[in-house]
Amino acid sequence: MLVIKSSNSSPACVLPDTKIKLLQRGWAEVEGPAKLTITTGTNAGHCIGYCAKEFTITPTNIVYSQTGHDFVSDEWLDLPEKTKVTKFSQAQWDELVGLIDFKKFNSLPDKIGCPGCADAPVEWIEISYNGKTKKIEFESADKIPQIADLITVLQEVRNTAELAITSFEECESAGNPIMESYPRQCRTPDGENFVEHIDTKIMSPESKCQKYGGVWISEQNHCDSLLTLDAFTQLSFDTQDIDSIFEKFGEPHDDIGSGIHIYVYYLDDDSQIWIGHADQIIYVRHMNSDGSLIENLFEYTH
Repeated sequence: MLVIKSSNSSPACVLPDTKIKLLQRGWAEVEGPAKLTITTGTNAGHCIGYCAKEFTITPTNIVYSQTGHDFVSDEWLDLPEKTKVTKFSQAQWDELVGLIDFKKFNSLPDKIGCPGCADAPVEWIEISYNGKTKKIEFESADKIPQIADLITVLQEVRNTAELAITSFEECESAGNPIMESYPRQCRTPDGENFVEHIDTKIMSPESKCQKYGGVWISEQNHCDSLLTLDAFTQLSFDTQDIDSIFEKFGEPHDDIGSGIHIYVYYLDDDSQIWIGHADQIIYVRHMNSDGSLIENLFEYTH
C-alpha cells in the first residue's frame, strides 16, 4: 500500500511511474515490503562453460549467479552454480529505478528480434512489480529506443559486478600480488585485502610446516626451524642491521614492499614479522596472519 503525504490525507490513485517518483522524492511511503525487483542477465544457447549469467539487483547489493554446462563422455553435465554478492548503493538503485518507464516496458513484446538464433548471445531484463512480472529478451547489443538508457545502465551494472573482486581467488586470478603468508593474502590496487581460506582438515600441521620452510620431526610430532617471536624480539634490541638479521634468520620468505622493501618472515604461531627497509631498517613489526599490526618491535626515529 502506498501512503501519500498530502495535506488533507485524501485517497488517490497513481500510475506505477508516478508512484516511484513520489517515493524517490519522499512524498510518499510504502506500508509493507517493497514490491519492485529488477533482474537482468545474458545467455548463449548451446555453449560449453558458464554461459548463463543472472544479476538480481536490490537497493543494497547485486547477487551475481553463473550456471552452465560441460560436454563430457558424449553427455551434457550441469556445472555447479557460482554466486557472489557485490555492493550496490541506494543512490545507484534510485538512479536505476528512475530510468524505468513501466508503461513503455510493459508495452514491449516478450521477444524482440530473434534472440538466441544461431546460438547468438541473448540479453534479458525482468521487472517484477506489485505482483506482476514482465520479462523481455533481445539480441545482445540490440538498440531498443523505448528502453535504451535502461539497457545501457544495466550493461554497466553487469560489467561492474562481473569485474568486482570479492574473494582471494578472484584477487589472485586478476594478477594482483600475493603475499606468501599463512594463510596467503592478496591485495587489490585500491588497497582491499583478501585472505585465503584454508581448510584446516586439508592443511595438516605437517603440510603447514613444510609449506612455510620448517622441518617436520615425526618422532616428536613437532615442526622445527620455523622462527619464533622471542628470537626476533631479542634481535631487534641487539641490532638494527639488515645483514645481521639475514645472517641470523636466513633470507626473508617474502618481500611485499613498494617503494621500500617490506621483508616478511613467518613465525611458528601463524603470526608474521614485517621489516621495513630502505637504506636502513625503518621498522620491525609483529603482525597477525591477516596483516594487522600486533606490536611495533622497533621503529626508527630521527
